[in-house]
Amino acid sequence: MDDAPLPDPQAATTVTDGDVRAGATPGGPDRKSPWRWVPTLYFAEGLPYMAVMVLAVILYKRFGMSNTDIALYTSWFYLPWVIKPFWSPVVDVLKTKRWWTVAMQVLIGGGLAGVAFTLPTPAWVQGSVAFFWLLAFSSATHDIAADGFYMLALDEHDQAWYVGIRSTFYRAAVIAVSGLVPMLAGTLESSTGLGAVDVEVSAVPTASGTTMAAVEALSLADTDRTSAAGAERGDLRLTAAVAALDIPLALRPTAEVDTLIATARRANQAAGFYPVEDDGGADAGGPSWWARTVSGPLGRALTELFGERAAAESDVAGNVGVVPFRLSGPPPPGEAVAVNLGLDSGDQSLHLVEGGQRFTFTEANWDRPFLAVVQADAKLRQPTAATFRATSGNIPLAWSITFFVLAGVFLALMAWHAFALPRPASDVPDVAGSGGARGILQYLGFLVVFTPVLLVLLVPMMIAGLLAPRTTGPWGRMFRALPFSGSPFAETIVSFFEKPEIGIAVAFVLFYRFAEAQLVKLAAPFLLDSVEAGGLALTTGEVGFVYGTIGALSLTVGGVLGGIVAARDGLGRWLWPMVLAINIPNAVYLFLATVRPESFVVINAAIAVEQFGYGFGFAAFLLVLIWISEGEHKTAHYAIGTGLMALGMMIPGMFSGWLEDIVGYRTFFVWVLLATLPSFLVTARIQIDPTFGKKKEDET
Repeated sequence: MDDAPLPDPQAATTVTDGDVRAGATPGGPDRKSPWRWVPTLYFAEGLPYMAVMVLAVILYKRFGMSNTDIALYTSWFYLPWVIKPFWSPVVDVLKTKRWWTVAMQVLIGGGLAGVAFTLPTPAWVQGSVAFFWLLAFSSATHDIAADGFYMLALDEHDQAWYVGIRSTFYRAAVIAVSGLVPMLAGTLESSTGLGAVDVEVSAVPTASGTTMAAVEALSLADTDRTSAAGAERGDLRLTAAVAALDIPLALRPTAEVDTLIATARRANQAAGFYPVEDDGGADAGGPSWWARTVSGPLGRALTELFGERAAAESDVAGNVGVVPFRLSGPPPPGEAVAVNLGLDSGDQSLHLVEGGQRFTFTEANWDRPFLAVVQADAKLRQPTAATFRATSGNIPLAWSITFFVLAGVFLALMAWHAFALPRPASDVPDVAGSGGARGILQYLGFLVVFTPVLLVLLVPMMIAGLLAPRTTGPWGRMFRALPFSGSPFAETIVSFFEKPEIGIAVAFVLFYRFAEAQLVKLAAPFLLDSVEAGGLALTTGEVGFVYGTIGALSLTVGGVLGGIVAARDGLGRWLWPMVLAINIPNAVYLFLATVRPESFVVINAAIAVEQFGYGFGFAAFLLVLIWISEGEHKTAHYAIGTGLMALGMMIPGMFSGWLEDIVGYRTFFVWVLLATLPSFLVTARIQIDPTFGKKKEDET
């Protein structure tokens, strides 16, 4: 999924608020060749955004974080882009755009290095989240400064000439970070592992196999050390007790099967191979108010109604087999060996029922066996086979190196820009237009009051936009009544909410991508998750290839085609085809979750269809956003629109992981299709000029 911030529609012009023409100030623009800095500047603009929004999701999934936490944490990273329009005036009046650009690049490079430093530590969650927040804030501020600098440093002709160049190199950053960087991390994961261990599991006729082992027969004996004391990580070996396991095709009493599975799970948890889930009991201080009153009851109800993983009760169940995995010696002090276990190939009727997707050997439990339990489907009648693979790459080290590489690349870009960026005479703080220090203080005072009022009024504003008669509404008058609303900066915000039918416009911006906002957080985890968890079990490198090459190219083609047809025929003719294009192809994920194709070609083709539709349909959203921003203060109003867009992505994304963890991927993708309905509703409500976007013939 690509969710890059929208381009500034004024970047190809020289008209800014107040009709002050960039480059028209005394001295004119700096005439250093834009080829020296435009490509690298916009590559640097795209890199941190994609690191925060895409790499963070893949990284946390590879570290074993739940989908609930992934979606919640990474959705909060949208917040700096939500509030970016409100602090952008401060960037205008303090220092120069060049200073802000270079300073933010220093912070971004430091943030990337900070993520790299924290990943191998026990506090990797807290540390990485903190540094990703720094990256998000710095990246949002860098967007403001870089786009403003582009308009100041180039004259009208060069702005138009290089707008395609900047878009191309921004897209290059998208491809590099969403494709090449995960492929690098995947390669490092593989090269730092202990070697893959395959176990061939076969379902065989009863007469040719042994019966299910009794619970007491589970091997819990200590592992003999076969690696020398104090061995390096590379000298350790991961082994399975058997290379091939036969499971007789026989039904067993459900109670007997459940008892064996529970015994294996308790043994694994007691050894500390993965944490015991917190039940919110007395020792944990009890569940929170939110868990008691909202998420807990709602989650239980959704699980009962729609959960995929709740098996129907029966007196008999499919037979099972147990495979113990062992480590040859203790990991080096302070290190751990994380193992990912899942179906590699073969019949999905043989599946893991205990073993999770990830377990960890440490100094404390290396001498204990990890018990993986494989179960044959109760409906299975014919012999079949499947291969399960355990891989043990050093994931923290691999991703730490990856982020160090990113930090090095970005700091090199910063050093180049400190030398290569021109110094246009027009790049000066706009103190006069702000009312000086008094104007800034008034604006800050306005924001203190405006922000909570906006949060309270946003929901009724959307409801009125969806259901009420077409009217501007009282929103602008209410904001106009706030203290300091007449200050220069506050005026641009208040005037946005005084636009005709602004409630409908706000509802459109927030709901057009309602389904996409949820899907984008779970797409990569779905591809990475094991087959047993409902995913496709792709490697990190394969996910990078899917989204960084095939997906990115399809997205680009769809976006270019959308722009071409809208410019030729006007948005009115293509609005509904575009809203269909951005929503209906989401069905490919339901197809993938249902069919579970093993063919990598089929998976790439499905993602290509979805990404092409997203690119084509996103063109309509961009044009409507530009249409909403028309009039005085169009640049500032466009920035407010992008902030609302980020809010529309942030809120749905926050609960998407929790919902998927409850109902499973297949039912979640059904919900995503239902969640496209608000997009159609707001499209039906909004009214724009049918010829908007169409090239007009010059009048004599």
